[in-house]
Amino acid sequence: MKTVVSGIYAITPDVGDTDELINIVGHALRGGVKLFQYRNKSADKKLKVEQAEQLLKLIRGHSGALIINDDLSILETVDADGLHVGGDDIGVEIARKALTKEKILGVSCYSDVERAAWGERAGADYVAFGSMYKTTSKVHADNASLDTLRRARAFCSLPVVAIGGINRGNLKEVVLAGADSAAIIQGIFGASDIFREAQLCRKIFVNALQAKRI
Repeated sequence: MKTVVSGIYAITPDVGDTDELINIVGHALRGGVKLFQYRNKSADKKLKVEQAEQLLKLIRGHSGALIINDDLSILETVDADGLHVGGDDIGVEIARKALTKEKILGVSCYSDVERAAWGERAGADYVAFGSMYKTTSKVHADNASLDTLRRARAFCSLPVVAIGGINRGNLKEVVLAGADSAAIIQGIFGASDIFREAQLCRKIFVNALQAKRI
């Protein structure tokens, strides 16, 4: 059954040591995070496959899902749960045709709501907007805003993911603005206590979602 993208969506930082990567993701899993994206911009293909295989085994053991950033060949090699594509990656239509219907397909829309509408028509399962806030992971990322999320929510029926500089200090406002999911990197993995930070972020998200429904 295909995973519905919602809640906290943890994106892995560049970590060359596979044991260390498994350790930090394990803390996030035990803190309640169920959805992860494997992204490593500095590793070679062999290491990426090794890390993705081990992550997938760990995450599925906790009833979670793993999405691969950018690389369709890695998804096919390890049989991960989905693929995320950006503006410079494989086209959404091509990716959708290459994936089985059970696989998740996400698309980066930056601050472009029209790209989200196009992504929906092309077969995406979720659309991501950002960078919402200043971030060290993508220094030259296009800026999005809370209003971007509101407009996307009004014109797109797919789950809306907010990404970029999100942490527990600003998490509530992106949920109230319309995000169905919040993608977090350093806001969880940069914490001294990843388990506790994951718990706190999950609690904030759930409370914000409940407040929005009142």
